Amino acid sequence: MDRLPHVHERNGRDHVRGIEAELVCQLMASGRRLAIVDVRTADERRRGFIRDSISVPMHRLLSERSRLDPFKYDLVVVVSEDGVSSRLAGLELEFAGFSEVRTLEGGIARWTALGYPLDGRPT
Repeated sequence: MDRLPHVHERNGRDHVRGIEAELVCQLMASGRRLAIVDVRTADERRRGFIRDSISVPMHRLLSERSRLDPFKYDLVVVVSEDGVSSRLAGLELEFAGFSEVRTLEGGIARWTALGYPLDGRPT
């Protein structure tokens, strides 16, 4: 199985490793199988979302986690507004047995600051 390099190693605390937006874009362009899981609220998501991301709001993660089961052994990148909620969601997915979970460093805020596109963004 093609594994990602350890972008941010665990430091002995319970947290999920992060992944930089640049690497996510490269992986998306390469055609690698991955799931981008957006845990933001519907209101936050209306401001725009990463192409092909799966919306599973944080408050519904436990009840809707089975939607993500097809990606259990693939890279799962969890996205929130600023990267905070995604860490909690990432831990939930790791505890549920997902093998390769990362959080988008800086969340959607950093993604847009770097100029990466969002779908569904009002014009």
